[in-house]
Amino acid sequence: MMEWEESTMTLEEEVKENEVALTEETARIDALEDKEEDICDCERDPGVSNGDWDTFEQAKAMFAAHLNSLKQARDEAKLAEERLRVAAIQEKIRQIKNKNFNGN
Repeated sequence: MMEWEESTMTLEEEVKENEVALTEETARIDALEDKEEDICDCERDPGVSNGDWDTFEQAKAMFAAHLNSLKQARDEAKLAEERLRVAAIQEKIRQIKNKNFNGN
């Protein structure tokens, strides 16, 4: 479990930073998905040995599993980003309420 550290970033800054990172990760995963489509659309050429074809099929399966884990991580990051966004909104509401309550 992570230790709680006092952050010098505001929630809004953290949300923006996470959005940039998530956009970059999404682009990277999209590029990998394009590669997966290219790889999976190929057919076995005549003369390819069973052993080579099996190795290729195993590599495709490993790549697909890796891509799925990246997608899952991306989805978890999106959820975390949304939670941060909600927390930032709630913090703004709290600040406004406190400001109004204190008569400022």
